[in-house]
Amino acid sequence: MKGDEEILASLDAVPLDEWKDKLAAVAGRVMSARAQAAKISEPKAVGVKLPSATLKTPGAFDASKSGAFLGMPALLSFCGAMLAKSLKGGLVAVGGLNLGGGIDPVHNAVSVAELALEKGATTLLIPISARRQLNELSDDMASKISILFYTDARDALIKALAD
Repeated sequence: MKGDEEILASLDAVPLDEWKDKLAAVAGRVMSARAQAAKISEPKAVGVKLPSATLKTPGAFDASKSGAFLGMPALLSFCGAMLAKSLKGGLVAVGGLNLGGGIDPVHNAVSVAELALEKGATTLLIPISARRQLNELSDDMASKISILFYTDARDALIKALAD
């Protein structure tokens, strides 16, 4: 550790104009570090392809091609963007919204949980109505993924937003 005299001597050795330049450089370094931190912490998108299923009715065919049951994930994305807040990393949100604003049930919750885990998800956000189905999830799978249940859109948004 330098003594007071050495510190004062090193400060006197640098002209005042150079200190202004050094201080300006520090601000630039801080901005650069912030930009790098933002780039590093940006979540990575993961594509998910759901397994095919047998469609038995014309209504089921229409629903499978129309983006049905994507209402909750879309709503969470829109709300997060409007609030300028990120959603939790590693989150897979599932659930449909009906015209009345209610939550549609998820009929294949175990398959959804297994696929989410296979694709690298750490958290599954799913309607509370799927709770009983997830009792069939294997212990191994259940220990690898956190399952959050929601009762309405507000509850889902609160649980989906990053802290």
